[in-house]
Amino acid sequence: MTVKPTLWSRMETASRRMTPIGLTVLASLLTVVPAHVPGLQPVVPILPIIMVFHWSLYRPDLMPAAAVFVVGMLYDALIGAPIGLHAVVFVAVHAVVDTQRRFFVNKPFGIIWLGFAVVSAGGLGGSWLLVCIWNEQFVSPNALMFQYLVTLGCFAFVFRLLFGWQRLVLRQT
Repeated sequence: MTVKPTLWSRMETASRRMTPIGLTVLASLLTVVPAHVPGLQPVVPILPIIMVFHWSLYRPDLMPAAAVFVVGMLYDALIGAPIGLHAVVFVAVHAVVDTQRRFFVNKPFGIIWLGFAVVSAGGLGGSWLLVCIWNEQFVSPNALMFQYLVTLGCFAFVFRLLFGWQRLVLRQT
């Protein structure tokens, strides 16, 4: 005899399963919160790309490409980028991680960090190229390079937080 789950248990499971998308949206919002530190805004880490990489690697069932696209559109609207720019970048990151998941699983953290460095460099390089095309002129990549390095530096901390969240909150889903 199987026990039918209650409405409350189904709602709890659904809310747990939505947390990767919710946390990625929250990360997008955190990147635009004014820090009141002069000159900081251009070098804020691109937290959503870390989130997309992590969830696409470890819980792709909870981070589908459609959700990644929507998060990218939201991120573009929040930061004032051409709408669709980061949606394309985030979906590309998701697709690359999806094709390379078998390689990354059960690898040491250093390999995963290196993988993130390569994948995010490709994604951000692509976004820079698209911005140059959009503006019909060469745009200096200096700010983006520094933002990439800051994002790369934040990866370990954010990765640990997400891994902990995955073990504590998503263990039952």
